[in-house]
Amino acid sequence: APPTLIHLNARAETPGSPNGAVRSERRVVGMIARNSPSRCPRLRRAVRVAGRCLRLRCPRCGRGRMFVRWFTLHDICADCGLSFEPEQGYYVGAIYLNYAATVLIATPGFLLLDHWADWPLATQLAVWAGFAVGFPILAFRHTKSIWRGLDYLVTRPAADDRPALDR
Repeated sequence: APPTLIHLNARAETPGSPNGAVRSERRVVGMIARNSPSRCPRLRRAVRVAGRCLRLRCPRCGRGRMFVRWFTLHDICADCGLSFEPEQGYYVGAIYLNYAATVLIATPGFLLLDHWADWPLATQLAVWAGFAVGFPILAFRHTKSIWRGLDYLVTRPAADDRPALDR
């Protein structure tokens, strides 16, 4: 089936102008590909890189492991040579990502638990304080991996998504 085209027109009239003159017209043309990720190579590439990151693998080749141990990151990918820590302070964004995930889970969780459960406030605070300490530690490796994958998607051209070199 051919892609579906959607046309949206927005017109704004200039107040006080004779005959309602059109001040600006914006036309947005969007294409929606139906049931075929092959029609959208950027989306297919992003899904592939996201899967690699969730498995804690190299975003470029998908074979090299990112971590030696729980908190120890490899310097480069053993299979393709991609640097996992390009510069000092590179993973500060991963810290923000980890914090945002913690807040986006803990805040609604607290409010929903407060609304539906009859727990005392002290018990709820203890539960969510434990979550706020434990979750970032458990999510540490994945947020670093996702951060590296996002950077790889944004800064690397699609041509860099080549097969890994055999070493």
